[in-house]
Amino acid sequence: MNWKNIVLMAVLLLFVSSISAMAEVEGKDLGVLSYSVMPKPAVVGEPVEVTLTIKNMGTENIHENFVIEFQACKPGGFSCHIPEGAEVQGLAIGEEKSFLKKFNIKESDVVNGQSIIRFVVDGDGHVDEVDETNNIYSMLIDVVEEAPIVEVSGGPVKFSVAVNDYPDNQDYDLSKNLKFAYVNMYTVELEEDAFKVVSYETKYTGKAAAAIFTVEVGEMVYFEGFKTKEGAKEGAVNKQALLWSLPPFKNFGTEGDNVLYQTHWTETDEFLKHDKDYAGSSSLSVPYKDLDQEIVEPVVPEPVEKIKLKVKSTVKEVKLDWNDLSGLGDTFDKYNIQLKKGKSLGEGHGNSFVSFSYYNFMNLNAGDYWTFKVCPTKNKEIVGGCSNTVTVLIQDTTEIVEEDIKDETVKYSIWTYDNGKSVRSSVAKYRVDPNNHFKSKLVEVKPAVLTEDYKGNKFYQAKFDVKEDEIVAFVSFQAGLTPLKTIDNIKTYPGYHNVLVNNGLKNSFGTQALCKYAQKACGGITGEGQQILFSVDAENVDHVPFVKVPTPIVIPGNSKPDFDKIIPEYQFVECPSGCSYEGKCLPVGTKIKENGDSLFCNWNGEMDNQLTVGEVCQNDYECGSNSCMSGKCLDLEKKLEEQQNLLNRILHWLENFFN
Repeated sequence: MNWKNIVLMAVLLLFVSSISAMAEVEGKDLGVLSYSVMPKPAVVGEPVEVTLTIKNMGTENIHENFVIEFQACKPGGFSCHIPEGAEVQGLAIGEEKSFLKKFNIKESDVVNGQSIIRFVVDGDGHVDEVDETNNIYSMLIDVVEEAPIVEVSGGPVKFSVAVNDYPDNQDYDLSKNLKFAYVNMYTVELEEDAFKVVSYETKYTGKAAAAIFTVEVGEMVYFEGFKTKEGAKEGAVNKQALLWSLPPFKNFGTEGDNVLYQTHWTETDEFLKHDKDYAGSSSLSVPYKDLDQEIVEPVVPEPVEKIKLKVKSTVKEVKLDWNDLSGLGDTFDKYNIQLKKGKSLGEGHGNSFVSFSYYNFMNLNAGDYWTFKVCPTKNKEIVGGCSNTVTVLIQDTTEIVEEDIKDETVKYSIWTYDNGKSVRSSVAKYRVDPNNHFKSKLVEVKPAVLTEDYKGNKFYQAKFDVKEDEIVAFVSFQAGLTPLKTIDNIKTYPGYHNVLVNNGLKNSFGTQALCKYAQKACGGITGEGQQILFSVDAENVDHVPFVKVPTPIVIPGNSKPDFDKIIPEYQFVECPSGCSYEGKCLPVGTKIKENGDSLFCNWNGEMDNQLTVGEVCQNDYECGSNSCMSGKCLDLEKKLEEQQNLLNRILHWLENFFN
């Protein structure tokens, strides 16, 4: 081999070794995976919680003992001291270790409201590593002289608790909330380093599969679910004899959010993990605690058949007649005649209860309209279906029979969108008072579920019943928010909301439909698309422009679409570690694609967007390029391409040089 070839071979070996060094670390290598400091901001003279996770990133086991230093420094890294440390006795290939330390930030550590927390792994150099550049990390933190004051100005919180069948279904995707179950709410007080039960309250979930509890400001509570009333009683007895160690839920008095927050363990004036968003919940679903018990559903009478009402108007008299129903005295005990002067029943109608299938009303004024409806009742509660509603004009000479004028309930659909794309959300139904500046009261909230129509189109939809003469409006908002109980004027509330009324009209397909309020005539509408809101606070909500949203297919009244195929809405699940995503708990570091976005499960339990090249990182999974080196996201493919181009230029130069 001549000297030219020797030089060329040396250059090639040097280049290949540089690429190998990038691709894999040969030997022992300690590195920092993640770190955090809480609370934010830190407070002078009060403890901070510092977490650190390290890993042997090399290809050899580390048998040597080494020390980790948790340092507090002035900004710039000056005047450091070591309030905490940890000794590690070796680390296997790929092994990780995590540490939690607490220490106080001194006044001497702070300059202009800032300090530095530094993590030094094997600062004494006991381990012979191939890369010492990833052993030291620093974090600049904000420091204040006094802790932020949590204002207590709110009122009681109405908190919804459901009981799920998690012990039966270990997979949360298969679990469901149970009807006719029981929930215990335990009120607790801090006793030294644990919580003692001082009182309890038991509530029934019923058909709604949820119990509503009122939690006063400052009150701390736990919740437990049970299948049976006996199980709830037994659970209450057991819990009153025990001390709890888990962080309870507390009404912190936060104004207007109707949310309970977990305390930071025994630090009952602090949010869990010092993070308000992490600690808060507007509702809860708990697994049942009693075993080997079956839920006994209450016996519901079989519905009675439909009542067909006929009304005859003669001179100043109205005669009502309807078919006899089977089950009188068993499934129902009385007929309830609802009546009101005017062309509709609405609210404030009169009631008469009779045991026979006819009734006469006399001495009525000719020229007046009266409206009637008959319902079967038991103990004055309606059971089964009511009759058609009949409106008649009181005559002075001629006998007229009028029936089936209105009172057809409308099935109204809301299709939810975000800038034209169908999205999962929640929808609130408000009852509107047009005589009081369109003030609106919340009456019902439903999730928009993914539905497939008879042509295979998929969209998110919530369906509501709108009764006769009911004036309503609907507001769509991001799932997880709590809608306002009242809105002063629905017409000026952010977003675009139709005010609708059930006038008893039908659309061109013969389907009962709604009209826009104050519109004298309309073709009838059975649904509308809405741009969802990302805040329900009327004063702070971002301006939501009117967005023209696509309308799902209107299904003709004579068609037979299959709406049975409804994809269940994903429920948020509490994850002990990792992130909640579409009803599952994802481990930290899991990467997914969603609508073209690259997301990863962060250590704080949130799904975050992956970082771009050049952004500061700690782990490979944080980067869209899946490569984090020297604390920044790196495009490894681009680097290799640059190396290849460099090699080609070197070879070309050598070729010219030797020729």
